[in-house]
Amino acid sequence: MMITKFHRLIQSRLAWLALLGVLVVSMVFYGVATTAGADRGRREASPGTLDGRPVDPEQFWQALTSTRLSLTLTHGIQQIPAEFEPVVRAAAWGRLVQLRKARELGLSAGDEEIIEIIRQTRAFQTQGEFDRAAYDRFIASQRMPHAVIEQHFREEAVLEKLQRVLAPAALVSPYEIEAALGTLRLSMAIDYITLRLDAIPEDLEVTEAEIRQVYTQAPERFRVPDRVAVTALRAPYARFYDDVVLTDADLEAYYEDNQPEFTVYEDREEAELTLEEGPRMRVRPLDEVRDEIRVRLRRERARRLAYEAAQRVEEQLMPVSIVAPLPDPAEVAEETGFERLSPPPFAEGERAEGADDLPSGLARAAFRLDDDPYDRTSRPLLGETHAYVFVLRERIPGRTPPFEEVRERAEEIARRRARFEALRQEASALRERLAAAVADGTPFAEAARAAGHDVRSTGEMDGFSDLADVPYANRLVQAAFAYHRGEVADPVPEGDVILIPYVAARTRGDPTPMDAFYRMQIASQLANQRAGRVGQAFQDSLLEAAGFQEREPR
Repeated sequence: MMITKFHRLIQSRLAWLALLGVLVVSMVFYGVATTAGADRGRREASPGTLDGRPVDPEQFWQALTSTRLSLTLTHGIQQIPAEFEPVVRAAAWGRLVQLRKARELGLSAGDEEIIEIIRQTRAFQTQGEFDRAAYDRFIASQRMPHAVIEQHFREEAVLEKLQRVLAPAALVSPYEIEAALGTLRLSMAIDYITLRLDAIPEDLEVTEAEIRQVYTQAPERFRVPDRVAVTALRAPYARFYDDVVLTDADLEAYYEDNQPEFTVYEDREEAELTLEEGPRMRVRPLDEVRDEIRVRLRRERARRLAYEAAQRVEEQLMPVSIVAPLPDPAEVAEETGFERLSPPPFAEGERAEGADDLPSGLARAAFRLDDDPYDRTSRPLLGETHAYVFVLRERIPGRTPPFEEVRERAEEIARRRARFEALRQEASALRERLAAAVADGTPFAEAARAAGHDVRSTGEMDGFSDLADVPYANRLVQAAFAYHRGEVADPVPEGDVILIPYVAARTRGDPTPMDAFYRMQIASQLANQRAGRVGQAFQDSLLEAAGFQEREPR
């Protein structure tokens, strides 16, 4: 494969490993399994259907892998949180149908186009120029066959061509560009008054009907989710460090089997990217990394010993027969030296209290436990510092509590609503008085002070100003944009305050020598925004036309 040739390895052992990886990927992608049983297995394992036919799992896997690679290259995201996985899968399906459409249109990409895509990738650039060392480091960091990475960049080139096909639908008119430029040139200064919620008494009286209305309007707001209560038995990895025995042969074997970890890449003076030469690299000698290997191996093996100990705990928590009494977790903990925790019930996605080193994704294992004697115990779970075994104590179904049970909370919400409504009415009345005073010729600041309020100002600002240190700047501009100089705008709620803006100054800026540059930037940004909407609509239409149906991930 092209990128395989590009990355020649410097030792025969690594070469064999790379060859094996390419062979495995080739077998996956070109389908050496031809039996009916294998075909049936593929249908059953298919992640979804397009045009009523199951999608090849490996084809979807490539799309999913490429989507994750794009997130890594574009946003630096290395690990996708579990809660965002559905979004990533949806993007992968979109990628799949767009590539299918590109093939129908006869779009393809050659080697030179792939090189250009690589050179233009921001993750491989330093100060706007292609950085060969950055590219080499990224390729080395990916634990996947080069064939998969090559396919990713080839698909990126094809998708870029497909975007050009859609480009006419995302054209931006000169009128839109000039309107946006005029908005950027617009200069405003806004004076404003701030009314704060904490000025309204916290013990503001609310009626029983108002309290009950909070509950009846949205009872799901008070819903308590499904929860589980478990007993957690755990042991720290550090407990097993003294049991780990490492020999020189162990260190040498780890070094031989993991040489990519000890490979360093030398910066190139030349930045040219070709497809026939590999990165310049050297493997650090064993004596230089011996202590690093010893630390890694000791932790890995202590972790393994902790896992094996947790497996024995799991076995001891199983009843010896269906009629035998259930083993007591407290007794098992005492016998095995495991620490016993009894965290309060927790909901799915939350961490078990006291098991802070255990990721919330693994804590979800507690929700797969059952009251059955043989399903009440989890498999060993490995956190950052401890090995765990969960034992189900109780499953607590989610429920919507009756009004009486949550009345106090509903009263707090009702009282806050009433306080904010009182603040809103005060702001509305004050705005009317200020607008009348200004219309009679009284300066806004004078009228505000007469009403007992201080005035603050944003100062002069336009579309090119840095507003990071100007309080409420964006909200004030949005509120005052439709008003003329000398007018009091409608009150603007913002968190626990309400703002009353006054347009102290408003001028339309003159053309500048930089306008040509700004026009290009505006045109690019508007086109990108529109292309995003067009691309999403195009992708949705392809999925709909194909009768897309996704199966629940296993």
